[in-house]
Amino acid sequence: MLLKARQLICLLGLVWLGCSAPHDNPLDPESARYHPPTPPAELTARVRSMHVSRNFPTTDTYLLIAELYGADAETQDSAWVTYNSFPAERLHWDTSANIWVTNFAPTYFNDPRLGSVIGRPFTFSAQEGAILRRLGPVYLFRVIESIPQLAAPMNNDTVGSQPTLVWPMFAGGFPFEYLVVVIRVTGGDDTAWVSPRLPSSVLSAQVPDSLSDDTYYWTISVFDNFENSSRSKEGLFLVAAGHENGRGSGLTTGEVP
Repeated sequence: MLLKARQLICLLGLVWLGCSAPHDNPLDPESARYHPPTPPAELTARVRSMHVSRNFPTTDTYLLIAELYGADAETQDSAWVTYNSFPAERLHWDTSANIWVTNFAPTYFNDPRLGSVIGRPFTFSAQEGAILRRLGPVYLFRVIESIPQLAAPMNNDTVGSQPTLVWPMFAGGFPFEYLVVVIRVTGGDDTAWVSPRLPSSVLSAQVPDSLSDDTYYWTISVFDNFENSSRSKEGLFLVAAGHENGRGSGLTTGEVP
């Protein structure tokens, strides 16, 4: 009678000392049908805005950038992003940056300055073999409308080979960093120097390597904590060998305008 009771308990799937139940549960590691859970991928999704001002054309450019990145980004076969209830848009793989990315012009949102996109949901998807991963929603946090300004050199100032670039304080009203870029005009706008990210308290930067004699321009961008950015107009200057390394307009390195 006791043996029959134990057999009945086993048939009901209950745990009993001495019961040897078959391991056919796909969640049971001892089962032949066991499928281990898919480990979470190291992926991060982000949307950010870019505001660029130029001397010409005089109309500023706005852009929204959708990005998917992380340690497992390169192993994904494809990725795409969906804004609000719009159709999904494919991301392309940028080999140089190891990132999935696509850009949206303001016409996509029917908003020339992207203000209406702030706080609206973006969802990301990534496919790796048979595994589909979804991330989000994520949101655009800010569009930086104000433009950082330049002080010197500009307006074809002549400077030495290691000029100091100066700008006034940017009144952002939020935490930010600066990024300075120097472009050599001759030969198709080659990048001559890119600064590291600079704290908001820094108002000048000296080019560390000697620039050859030529025409250049420089810009300064501000980046908030969410990588939203705004870029200044271009400051044109000339480099002449033997000219005093300074900020143009008669200022020398170390002076405060």
